[in-house]
Amino acid sequence: MKKLMIYCFLLTFLSSPCLARDFIVEFVEEYYKEVQHQSGLSYSPFIYHAIHINFNKNSKLLVLTGKDHIYRQWLRQYIAKNKYFIVKVPKDEGNYFISSQAFKIDVANIHPLRLGSEEGQELFQSKKPDQIQSDNNGKGKKQKSKEGASKKADSKKAGKKEDEQKRLSDEKARKAAVDKKASEDKKQKEESEKERLAQEKELDEKVAKEALEEQKRREKADKELSEKEEELRAQAEIEAALEKQRREEADKRWLAREKELRAKVMHEALEERNRRKAANQRWLQRKRSLNASRYYKL
Repeated sequence: MKKLMIYCFLLTFLSSPCLARDFIVEFVEEYYKEVQHQSGLSYSPFIYHAIHINFNKNSKLLVLTGKDHIYRQWLRQYIAKNKYFIVKVPKDEGNYFISSQAFKIDVANIHPLRLGSEEGQELFQSKKPDQIQSDNNGKGKKQKSKEGASKKADSKKAGKKEDEQKRLSDEKARKAAVDKKASEDKKQKEESEKERLAQEKELDEKVAKEALEEQKRREKADKELSEKEEELRAQAEIEAALEKQRREEADKRWLAREKELRAKVMHEALEERNRRKAANQRWLQRKRSLNASRYYKL
């Protein structure tokens, strides 16, 4: 019974669909940064490694994980000389790989695709995302891919010259488009630079004009202040002269008044003296008359 159950299980497992999917992608650019940091008593590298790829006419970013640094170094050497390689994705993540813009994958799940640049481009453009599937046996999958690529290349040998001409024409058109875009970008950049210089010139002129106006305002304010101060100084001098004149006139009036009072006092003293003198004379005369009358009585 146990043997029967094991046999059924193995039959079910072997007849099940593939556990992984393989995708052919085109290499565009590599992003690699390694930072050494201390972990305990040893220094271990912190690595950021990502590859920009084209897949199904869309751009994606593969973020490479894993600690197999030897395989990582070999992969970097491989993609430096080859444009195409195979990405092995778990079956349950295949749709996510197709729809996502950035996909995290172990570096050991990237395998080389030994094809020429023309064969690789034809194979890359002819395959659909879900056309290539395999199990975890990497050698069988690679061999199958090579045989399929060889058959595809053999079937298109007759039209290779036409494809080459088309490719050259497309490349020429693409180059012309790139040159046109570069010319337009250069022209736009020159116009932007001219506009920026014009704005800077306008701003400088505006600042210079405002500075000149501010200087004129200050000069006008200084002139008005100087005129005001001069006017106030002249008015103060006039008031001082008038005050001096008033004091001199007051002094003159006081002197005249003082002289008049002195004259009046002297006149009154003289009159008092004369009155006293007249009174004394009258008193003497009366005394004499009294004495005379006494004398006659005797």
